[in-house]
Amino acid sequence: MSEREERRFVEIPRESVRLMAESTGLELSDEVAALLAEDVCYRLREATQLSVHEAHQTPEADG
Repeated sequence: MSEREERRFVEIPRESVRLMAESTGLELSDEVAALLAEDVCYRLREATQLSVHEAHQTPEADG
């Protein structure tokens, strides 16, 4: 990666987290919604990285 390139990560807005919680009958404070949004973003990055790693480790099937 060159110096000019920046890593960009998906961010889940806390309002989206709040709306998802409200759709299940839960009410979240701003602080809790922000913490959950941060955790969701981390977990998405982690799942993506693990998937890429596994894809590189799995031999391709002969066609």
